[in-house]
Amino acid sequence: MKHPRIAPISLVPLLIATVTACTRGDTVGRLKALNVALMPFGETAIPTGKLLKLKNDTLVFLKEMEAAGLVSVKEIPQDYWGDFASRTFMEGARPYDVNPTPKLQKLAQWESDPAGHIFWRLQIAKVEVGDVVRDEKYSGVLASPGEECWLVLANLRHKVVFKEQVGPHLQLDLPGRVRSVLKYSPFNKTWSVVALDVGPSASEQWNTSNVK
Repeated sequence: MKHPRIAPISLVPLLIATVTACTRGDTVGRLKALNVALMPFGETAIPTGKLLKLKNDTLVFLKEMEAAGLVSVKEIPQDYWGDFASRTFMEGARPYDVNPTPKLQKLAQWESDPAGHIFWRLQIAKVEVGDVVRDEKYSGVLASPGEECWLVLANLRHKVVFKEQVGPHLQLDLPGRVRSVLKYSPFNKTWSVVALDVGPSASEQWNTSNVK
């Protein structure tokens, strides 16, 4: 079975982007805000730490990161009961030490989750708005009375950032389309992303249903 080509642990929250606009009808301002919100879709998250309990798909991903010179992966030997636990109620997860290399530390930024695990956010592609399909006022359920909201549908373009440094090992299933609702603030003259969905180019399906 083909393993995922993106880090199995997702650290991509919906980024609320704000960009100052010259006028309320400024398409450029809306697209700038949307480009900021699209940045996480070109990232991958690489987990590191001591005694990480890894299943096979995550281990395959980290082995590819090791081949790219970004981490070192070492399995921790288990006793009989530890091995039994891994094969039964831990669903195949086994303990590993995963350490970042100087190369990863140079290319990526780290952050921790509430459990204290360390993740390295590596930007491997730049995802930007390409051809705009629709750019029109929006009055659906995401808009409150008195607010000016716009709906933007567009195709996306991608630019690989670290291709030479990491080689073919890092790949993302990059989205091909985006739909988004943006809101204009008359107080600070900025556009902000209210909701955003992305999807593949070759399908009419969307990965999420945030825009209603």
